[in-house]
Amino acid sequence: MTQGWVLVTGAGGFVGGHCVQRLLEAGHKVIALLRSPKPGAGLPSGDTNTFKRIEGDLTQRVTCPYPVETIVHLAAQVVFPGITASQFARGNILSTLGMFELAQLLSVKTVIMHSSISVYGQAPSRNWTEATLSTAPAPYGASKYVCELAARDFADSMRIVVPRTPGIIGPGANPNWITSLVDKARRHEPVRIHNADAPFNSTLHVADYCNFVLSVLGSKTTDACMDIVNLAARKPLAVRDVVETIVREVSSQSEIVDGGPAGSPVTIDIGKAQHQYGFSPMTVGDAVTRYADEAGAGS
Repeated sequence: MTQGWVLVTGAGGFVGGHCVQRLLEAGHKVIALLRSPKPGAGLPSGDTNTFKRIEGDLTQRVTCPYPVETIVHLAAQVVFPGITASQFARGNILSTLGMFELAQLLSVKTVIMHSSISVYGQAPSRNWTEATLSTAPAPYGASKYVCELAARDFADSMRIVVPRTPGIIGPGANPNWITSLVDKARRHEPVRIHNADAPFNSTLHVADYCNFVLSVLGSKTTDACMDIVNLAARKPLAVRDVVETIVREVSSQSEIVDGGPAGSPVTIDIGKAQHQYGFSPMTVGDAVTRYADEAGAGS
């Protein structure tokens, strides 16, 4: 366990809020960095001996009066309809540069910097590994890729671990393919799918993401370096099976419509995370089932 404080940026967001809770439960001292005084969902209501709240915008100057040993960087501009490339640049690239400037000022030893499989863009491989080259990513993925390039400029003075994830699911999840499927199934709407027989594991439950963060914090490795690692659910399921699982779990009458082949389906290789970090996430079936239940409970 780290002796100093763990600073979580984006603590008021979906993943950030869950990370703060899990870190506190595991006995870490946590600082939640928020952009506004509005309380983050699930965060403690006031400061304690093990929890502090600070406000600031990483695109501007942020100060922290506490001795920080690790930063978990989750502040980001997520994907929503209408978000522009300029907004991704400001919310992702500029905030990441601000985070590293703060990390240098605080002499932080470890940074866990959230990234995305969107950096791979249109990579032709059917199985994306950490070595897969980024190919024509969309603006969001391009902004995250630039963040990774910028991180290398700081890797000689701190340990930087960069988990690349697909859309993360769990209570309060931001919109992604799985959340949209659950929403449609709960409304008993037809669900149109493509590549029905293709294997799918491009999802991750937030509990597994938090477990990965805890495993990095529990590591004795502190040497300055940068390590990129894919995270996703294990044991891919066929796309049709994923949708049938959701429809069954929410007792839906939704019709599943096979739209035939489209695009190039891929799987996410998580072998590095498993072998080097002991990462043992839920299976696709278990993660999807759990989220379907959570979405129903939260309605």
